[in-house]
Amino acid sequence: MIQSTCNHGIIINALHAKLQNRGLNTANDRQRDLFTYDNAGYMKSLFELKTDLSNTNIYIAVGQLMIHGAGQAPPPKRVLVVPGKPEKETAKSLQDLSIQVVSYKWDNGPVHFEGIDDIL
Repeated sequence: MIQSTCNHGIIINALHAKLQNRGLNTANDRQRDLFTYDNAGYMKSLFELKTDLSNTNIYIAVGQLMIHGAGQAPPPKRVLVVPGKPEKETAKSLQDLSIQVVSYKWDNGPVHFEGIDDIL
């Protein structure tokens, strides 16, 4: 039996609402989960959401954040959004790559984001 968890859209929608409630311009596209931009159209923050903390998902997120945040000077803040906290070594590597981490908690109610205020 295959069991699937489809929380990605719920979490992204909650993050989108939180950012818009703060008066930030937000958008997404096929390649980027969510980003904020300024009035000139420059990306300010790039968010990549993963629904688990597996190494594979973190590696994919790092690649997505680095590639989709490249080509703009200055580059946007790169933010990994995950359920919980990465392991200590992984968190240090993310910090060295200038990727900030926001953790979320969701239990079929409101989504709570930890660390978002420090980034915004």
